This record gives sequence, structure tokens and C-alpha cells, in this order.
Amino acid sequence: MYNQQQQQQNNFQSFFYNQQQNPMMNNLNRMSHIVKKIGQDQQQEDLNNNQQEQQEFSSFSELNFKFDEFLENFPKIKENLNIVTNFIISYNHLNEDLFLENCNEEKCLQLKENCKTLQASHSEFNNLNNQIWKYLFLENLKLKNLDLSFNEFKELNFENYLINLEKLNLENNKLSSFYLNNSLQNLQQLNLNNNNLTNDSLIFILNNLNNLKILEMKNNNLKNTISFENTNCNLLELYLDENKIKKIINLQKLKQLKKFTISENELEEIDEELNDENNLQVIYLHKNKINKLSDNIFKFFNKLKIITLQDNQLNDISNIDFTNCKELEELSLNNNQLNLFINNSLFNNCLKLKTLYLQNNKINKLDDLIGNLINLEEIDLFENQLKTIPKSIGNCLKLKRFCLDNNLLEELPR
Repeated sequence: MYNQQQQQQNNFQSFFYNQQQNPMMNNLNRMSHIVKKIGQDQQQEDLNNNQQEQQEFSSFSELNFKFDEFLENFPKIKENLNIVTNFIISYNHLNEDLFLENCNEEKCLQLKENCKTLQASHSEFNNLNNQIWKYLFLENLKLKNLDLSFNEFKELNFENYLINLEKLNLENNKLSSFYLNNSLQNLQQLNLNNNNLTNDSLIFILNNLNNLKILEMKNNNLKNTISFENTNCNLLELYLDENKIKKIINLQKLKQLKKFTISENELEEIDEELNDENNLQVIYLHKNKINKLSDNIFKFFNKLKIITLQDNQLNDISNIDFTNCKELEELSLNNNQLNLFINNSLFNNCLKLKTLYLQNNKINKLDDLIGNLINLEEIDLFENQLKTIPKSIGNCLKLKRFCLDNNLLEELPR
């Protein structure tokens, strides 16, 4: 018994001695244990995160893989594509081949089941004849919103695809023509800005997409005369800015049109009278070469709220009949060559006018009737040649901003 107790005591002393003599070995053992435990914890955390991501992806109806996230994350969700309603893969530098390597025909067909929005902008897609578009578009009754802007498409070929599509964005591609075969019949919004489309494409669209409400064709290859004769559409907004259009004819044929913008073109004269009532509320004519407007150009604009005519070559507007422009709220005539600002029909009828831009002209006289515009909130007359201001301006009690810098004023009315 004594020998056994002595042996245990010797063992304890030996262990205690070794601990004192080998502290480095002890620390290494402890560190090894800690590192091993951290590694195990990290593995468990990664496993939990992967399971959580899969659970999250399996419940998401919107998948947003912008900015080079598609290739990394697509494998995690490819089994749940049939529940996706919004699929966003913009800014991924994708083309058809790279997309098809990751999303085969089976996966495309699953994605098509419930997807209502597909955004694939800012990439390198270039061929609508590629089979992936057939997989995604053919007999697709769900897709409503398609964004293929900022890609490299040169031609369209939707055949009979996308019959229920409502919104299509093809801005900033390389399109030179737009012809369809019984497709896109329910399209309501179409953005074709910054392409190379011609007059023929514009007329084709107006004559064939009868449900279209908003058409944007800024900065294309529209030239010379645009005629809306024989067009048959219910367009509400039309944007033709930044082209080379010199003349427009029969705009009144677009009877439902509410907003028409044709700024930054080459219009010189608008002599056509819109001889029928229309629904126009906003018309942008700025940054053209207009030097003359017909007397009755605005005669039937009884709903018009905004007119922009700045940056043209107008020197007189006294002849223009504003009698029916009773809803007019904003008129921009800055950066022209006006000498006088006199127009009885404007001052006596446009009583809802709130904003009047006249800066950078050569105006040397304001009509006393300007005091009739009692709802004016802002008048800008910067850089003109005014020597006096009519006392009637005191009637404009709602005026918040009245700019008269750089004129020839000697005194203000009292």
C-alpha cells in the first residue's frame, strides 16, 4: 500500500516538474487545441451559412445578382428558378454563351414559369437569334417587363414571342431597324433611346403597336420631315429629342398625346396649325433653330401646361395667339433674340402662369399687362436691356423670385 502511494506521489511530482521544465510545449498544445476548435467552429458556421443561404434563396421571389454576382451565386439557386418572379442579372459582363453555360434549356424553362421581370442590362448580349432567348421567350405568357438596355444588339427578332410584354427597354444598343412579326402586341412602354433607328422604324412602331403609350427614340437617326399622317395609335408620350428632324407634319393625328418632346433637333419654322383639339399638356421645342411660329400654332392647346422654346432664334412672339392656353403654368423663352415682350392674348388669358423664363434676350420693354398674371411665382429677366419696370408688377403678389441682374435699370417702381 505504501509503495503504491509513493508511486502516485512520484508520478505527480514528475508531471509537475515536466510542466515547469517544458512551458513552451504546454503552450503549443493549448494553442493547437484552440486552433482546432476555431477551425471546427468555422466549418460549422460555413455549413450553417450555406444552409441559411439555400433556405433564403428558396423563399425569394426576387433574385438580384447585379455587379458580377451572377456566376458566383447562380449555382445556389438554380434548383428554385420556378418560383422567381423578378430576375436581375445586370452589370455582369454576360453574353449568350456564358449565360448558357450556367443556365441550360431546362433551367431557362423553369425560370420562365413565373418570371415577370427580367433585367439583363449593361452586359454583352448581342444576338436575339441565340437559343437562350427562344428558351426564355417562346410561349412566355408571364413576362411583363424586359430590360436589355446597354448591350450590343444590332437587330430584333422576337417572332411571335412575348405577346404579353408591357415594358421593353432597348436603350443604348446598336439597332438600325425595328420590325416585328405579330409580337409585342400588348406593349405599353418602349425605350429605344441611343440607337441608330430611322424614320421608317418610327412610323412602323406607330402603325403596328396599337397599345403603346410611351415611346422614347432620343438620339437616333431620325432626319428631315416626320409625318404622322395615317398613324393609328393611342400614344400618350413621345420623345424624339437629339435627332436631326427639320419638320413635323400632322401631329394632330396623335389625338391622345399628352407629352411631346422634340428638343435639340433642327426645326427652323413651325407653321403648321394644329387645327383640331388635342390633349397635349407638355411640349418641348427648345434647342432648335426656330425663328418663327405661326399665329395660331397654340390655338387649340386648351390643356397645355408647359411650353419650352428656349435656345432658339425667336425675335418676336406678339403675333402668337395664346387665348385658349388657359391652363398654361410654365413658359420658357430664354436665350432667344426677343426685343419686346408684348402679347395681349398671353397677359389676358394665361392667368394660371407661375413660371416665366426670359433671361438672355434683348428685351427693352415689358408690357403693363404683365400685372394681370397674378399667379406668377418666378420671373427671370437676367441679361436683358430693361431700363424700367412697369408698376403693375406689384399686382403679382405671389412672386417669390424676380431676377433683374445685368439690365440697364436706373430705378425700380414704387
